[in-house]
Amino acid sequence: MELKCLRCGCEKAVKNGFIFGVQRYKCKKCGYQYTKTTPHGRSNHEKRAAVMLYASGLSMSMIARIIGVSVQTVSRWVRTFYTKKMEEIPQMKPMQRVTLKEVLEFFQTLTKEELKHEIFVLSAQLPSGSDIRILIDNPKKSKRKNKEQSVTTE
Repeated sequence: MELKCLRCGCEKAVKNGFIFGVQRYKCKKCGYQYTKTTPHGRSNHEKRAAVMLYASGLSMSMIARIIGVSVQTVSRWVRTFYTKKMEEIPQMKPMQRVTLKEVLEFFQTLTKEELKHEIFVLSAQLPSGSDIRILIDNPKKSKRKNKEQSVTTE
């Protein structure tokens, strides 16, 4: 059994009946009885993405549509993050909306040497069906700072 006891963390448990149709378990080490619970709410990854998008200048209603939650939920996540981690918030320039054509034109202006340096592409697919892609120039190798970050949603 791969369940961990909620009290002592022991992985040895036995089935111990049902409660409201849900299987109960009993820890062999401490005798604590518990049920397997699934986490509620959205993942911290999605919450951090929402806060980052907000810090980049996107409106709460746009973020809510991208992630697939209500505006009030985005507002609560942002408020919670800002009150807990105010000193850790990076200073960012407002996010820019660009078309794929503009991105292509930007890459065509680069020299052969500039095209050889690495960039990082962070991407995530959200439950709403939106894709977030962030392009980040490698700060150690990049000499050009025209497009440090861009976000596209589909």
